[in-house]
Amino acid sequence: MTALRFAGRILLSPVLLALKLLLLFSTFLAAVSMGLLSIVSSLLGIMAVLVMFTVSMESGVALMVLAWLISPIGLPLLAEKLLHFLSDLQYSTIEPEIH
Repeated sequence: MTALRFAGRILLSPVLLALKLLLLFSTFLAAVSMGLLSIVSSLLGIMAVLVMFTVSMESGVALMVLAWLISPIGLPLLAEKLLHFLSDLQYSTIEPEIH
């Protein structure tokens, strides 16, 4: 059984290495984009309020929804949860839990 587990780890090591590199790159990219997108979403939110009062309510609401999607509690939060899931998946394949 231990020889089979050892052989499985050897066969899966390139996949795990690729997953780890992808995870590190994605984490870096998510951190940088969250910083930049928070600034953009703030500006878009301010512009949405101005559009609501000057142009039309529908356009302002559409801009507010877009600002919420790119804010740190919108799509970047979803990406962060996906990264945590992939990280948990990676560590569960390396060190399986013993019950």
